[in-house]
Amino acid sequence: MNIIKSSGEKLISELLANPDKFYKQGKAYQLLQEYFHGLPLDTLKPLLSHINGNVRGTAVFVASELGGKAKCLIQEITSLINDPDKKIQWDALESVMTCSTGTDVEKFIFVVKELESSDDSISRLAMRLVSNADLSQLEAGFKLSHTLGPFGKLHEHGLSMLLRGNSITEADIISMLKNPEPLDRIYGAIAAKRLFRHHPKFLEIASSSLDSKISRFSSEALDTLGN
Repeated sequence: MNIIKSSGEKLISELLANPDKFYKQGKAYQLLQEYFHGLPLDTLKPLLSHINGNVRGTAVFVASELGGKAKCLIQEITSLINDPDKKIQWDALESVMTCSTGTDVEKFIFVVKELESSDDSISRLAMRLVSNADLSQLEAGFKLSHTLGPFGKLHEHGLSMLLRGNSITEADIISMLKNPEPLDRIYGAIAAKRLFRHHPKFLEIASSSLDSKISRFSSEALDTLGN
């Protein structure tokens, strides 16, 4: 007996049969539409852990575009934060950020961890994501900061500063931005962005940092928030 496949299942078969061709033809967006129209999310699970990078890349792109709807896949998506492909890392990080809410809020610690990344584009993405974190995510990150190895104490201090909110002073920001520890400077810039609405001067100070990562992140934030 022949089983009639849905259009979504046919696309998955195409992807698995020739991942490179599927990727080059830009069919990931077509597959995304199938999930928006009810294709079961559990069909994404094996794709997220597939040996082929284009299969994983297509799957994590779809997951990132689904936003909170991909929450049931957060375990598989989290494992892709360390994928060899930077684009996959990027999409995975954004998806984990979106899905780390409610009972999965502790997954936010994986976003925090990427502030340490030696890849500037990934660490700046993590900075942007942490700067948009809500209170529950920051609290979860703070509680789990001790799990982050040798940088745990620095994360604990940085997250505690973010949790202080509007009580952070200009002196606090300057102290963090001038700290010899790169991670402290990163948290200083994140704090400055989070407080832009009430203290726009903080981000201006951060944008003049001699640390190129800090100045670039802060300048980009100024361009976005100032418009």
